Amino acid sequence: MDPFVAVGLASSIVAFLDFGFKIVKAARAIQDSTSGATSQDEDLTFLSEKIKGLAIDLQPATPGSQMTPDEVRLGELAKTCTRLSDDLLKLIGKLQPANPASKRQVFRTALRAVRTKGEKEDLEKRLDQCRQQLHLQLSHMSRSETQSRLDQVTNTGKCQQGELTSLIRNVEILQQGVTVTSLGPGVLDQLSSLLRSTTKALDKTLQCRVMDALDFETMNDRFQGIEAAHEKTFNWLLGSSKDNGGLPFDRTLDEEQEKARADFVTWLTEGHGIFHITGKPGSGKSTLMKYLCLHPQTRSFLETWAQPKQLITANFFFWKPGSPLQKSMNGLMRAILHCLLQQAPDLVSSCLPAQWDAARARSASITLSDSDVQDAFDRLVTNPAVYQDHKFVFFIDGLDEFEGNHDMMVKRLLNWASASSANLKICVSSREWLVFQQRLAHCPSIRLHDLTSRDIRQLITATLEANEEFQELSKAEDPKPLIDALDRRSDGVFLWVTMVLRMTEQALLAEDRLRDLLAKINTTPVELESLYEQLFNSVLHEAHPIDQQFALKILKMISFVSDMNMKSESLLKVFKFSTLPPLPELGLLECLFLDDFDKNPRFAFSLPWDHDFDPDLESRRRRCRKQIYAHCKGLVHVGRIEDWRGGFEPVILTHRSISEFLRRRDIQSEIALRLPEFNVPDYRRQAYLA
Repeated sequence: MDPFVAVGLASSIVAFLDFGFKIVKAARAIQDSTSGATSQDEDLTFLSEKIKGLAIDLQPATPGSQMTPDEVRLGELAKTCTRLSDDLLKLIGKLQPANPASKRQVFRTALRAVRTKGEKEDLEKRLDQCRQQLHLQLSHMSRSETQSRLDQVTNTGKCQQGELTSLIRNVEILQQGVTVTSLGPGVLDQLSSLLRSTTKALDKTLQCRVMDALDFETMNDRFQGIEAAHEKTFNWLLGSSKDNGGLPFDRTLDEEQEKARADFVTWLTEGHGIFHITGKPGSGKSTLMKYLCLHPQTRSFLETWAQPKQLITANFFFWKPGSPLQKSMNGLMRAILHCLLQQAPDLVSSCLPAQWDAARARSASITLSDSDVQDAFDRLVTNPAVYQDHKFVFFIDGLDEFEGNHDMMVKRLLNWASASSANLKICVSSREWLVFQQRLAHCPSIRLHDLTSRDIRQLITATLEANEEFQELSKAEDPKPLIDALDRRSDGVFLWVTMVLRMTEQALLAEDRLRDLLAKINTTPVELESLYEQLFNSVLHEAHPIDQQFALKILKMISFVSDMNMKSESLLKVFKFSTLPPLPELGLLECLFLDDFDKNPRFAFSLPWDHDFDPDLESRRRRCRKQIYAHCKGLVHVGRIEDWRGGFEPVILTHRSISEFLRRRDIQSEIALRLPEFNVPDYRRQAYLA
């Protein structure tokens, strides 16, 4: 028997027994009446019709062979109640005169009422036995599969459409059952417990259905795609040299870091409004924002500010190369709402009342328009009742990656923060654009690239010391000038030093001497655009033709996906399509077949269908991963499996600014000139089929 059917059957038995006792009570009232009164006639008619309907609900839908022992006993109790319903209906027939207007009929009915005293007592005794059996079955139900299934639904919020229908009906019946007075306190306590469990399961299911309408596939992709900060990097921002706050330190902070740390911790623990993290492209803003979102010390400081209310944090990372929702206000509000309501699900029904009603009405699908999302967000952040028990903190990364009117976007953020300044505050990050500098000038802020020189040196040292070739070099020569050069030329830009470290490790593999390494580092451009040009030119002019072709194909495929998704967004705006799915990102698995495509553009159709194309697929993956890092010169990297949905390994650009570089006409012309016959759509189709 389906666990929810068991709850429904128990609920039906409750309702039946309650009406059974009412029938006996009405019969006794007629017996005690001196006039053979007919004032209960209408009540008896109602009870008669009701008991017929309840008797139908007592039929279990599942054969006994598929039931557990407890469910078999519950089914037997239902059958007993069904037989009892026939006797109750016979009693009602005896108590109702054929013609209420006839005094003779009324008198005869009164006589029958007196004569049925023993019958009424027997029925009352049988009802009481059913009540005792129900008490026992409800006790078993609290420890049975039924309770386990209710707990499972409460934890996951997932159930079948038929189960949802049962939950809604069962809650309605149980709500009536807990108000009855004829079943005794023991049964009522068990009913109340079952009602609480069923209501929790129902609420969780409805909440999840509404939340699913807010969710979108790429909502967390940007956050998950950002690599975690290197060990000990950025920990100066949440601790101090004097009071570590439980954080390990192996160095003191300089004056600027101490001030930045004091300003930020003060904002976390007692501040309000917006805190602005700004910096150059590649200075580590997104990495820092992810670090702050995940670090327990951030929450610890914020809990101090939020007490005694519940702290709820939410984050959104804008991503310009991503889907439309990843770079729009609608996507931001959807993600923030989803995050807030996930932590405070009791707010779902008041925040999205129309969608809640649709979920309760068992609508096949629940949709949210842009205006619905806007209204829900405004309803949440401007409602004083919400802040009686909650405080909100938003972390929003990459304001410069928002696609739209940046001035209006910043003003909206300021309005949110001022709507309830004591209960909502926002930490944002952006490049040093004038619009952000102007609009957020009055907000506390830090300029990241002025504060990370020690972090960068730590990263350089840790990376090189872990390198076997560097260890050998250090035995013969003092490596400090190499570390100093990398540190000095990085100018606070993590991306620069990360890419140049990869170049340095390649040079170490080739056994370059220290003076050669220093010469290469000192001639590497410090501006990112110039660095990209140098790396791209090394692909064009220094790589072997085979390696060059491989790297350019990877870059062309990544650019193709980005360009096609931008065109899709234009179609959305021009033709007002409600949705247009983006092209999937380039994955490592898709890159394994470039050599096969060169030999045969229709290679997938020539593969045998009865066995794997390559028995050692993992060796192909490993080789391709190494080729990407070796031949793409740091412009591209492979995402880690645990960071992405379903074990997908995305092949992506190292930084968003590289996408802007690849869109330059001269770069596009160079790639097209050297790959005149490489058709990306054809290759992707063949790779997918392979």
